Amino acid sequence: MFKLFLIPVIICVVVQLIKVCLDLAKGRFSWTYATGYGGMPSSHAALVTSLATMMFPLLLA
Repeated sequence: MFKLFLIPVIICVVVQLIKVCLDLAKGRFSWTYATGYGGMPSSHAALVTSLATMMFPLLLA
């Protein structure tokens, strides 16, 4: 059961790291934007989507 919540959190962290790397490459890094949930890629959307995807098979059982 713990894996159902661990995987979405890992995905959220990975998306945040991707966002930071993209900002550094574009030369517009800011801590406010890096730690926020807005923008693209959206870590909040990734978290919710991965959590819903993880729960979907449980609803079918």
